[in-house]
Amino acid sequence: MIALALFFVIVCSACAGSRQAELPKESAPFVFVESEFAPLKTVIVSQSEFTDPVLPLSQGYPPIDEIEACGGGVIVYHRQIFVGNSGYESNSAGIAWLRKYLAPYGYTVSEVRLQGNILYLDCAMSLVREGLLIACEESFANGIPEPFRDWDRITVPEEDAEHLAVNGLPISPEVYVTDVAFRDTIGKELEARGVKLRR
Repeated sequence: MIALALFFVIVCSACAGSRQAELPKESAPFVFVESEFAPLKTVIVSQSEFTDPVLPLSQGYPPIDEIEACGGGVIVYHRQIFVGNSGYESNSAGIAWLRKYLAPYGYTVSEVRLQGNILYLDCAMSLVREGLLIACEESFANGIPEPFRDWDRITVPEEDAEHLAVNGLPISPEVYVTDVAFRDTIGKELEARGVKLRR
């Protein structure tokens, strides 16, 4: 099973909130959680605590009012974390914060520039299993991230990606959850590769 199933990051904007008018303002703290496969570690940083000595601005962390990051934009592959930046949700300051915070734990954090009407990285790319991904190539400003460029790829057109075709869930290397609307496209491609669908 790929590392995505072993580690999950939830990042909520602790600042002014989303730039998307239709999305709710974010006031939740920053939360970082490791799964049951590793010692539990939860970090909660509220807006009022953000400049406390634990994470002072003098150590290079961006000001709280500049940080935006969202869990839907995060994909974890082993010790590499990829965070999408679409200009709507996660931004470079939020990604820089996450990079600096996770570096002592041995994780690298890479910013992935998105384009078009794609909000989150998991709407542009989904890791089905090691060596197989679903992706909308048009959604990437600089191409699919390097570790995945040689993987077997199920390509999705931008129009379908905007309707969340890529936004599925790998349950195991042999089982993948996707919307019933895409069973004749993505579904058939997955089944041809020995992956069972759950809808």
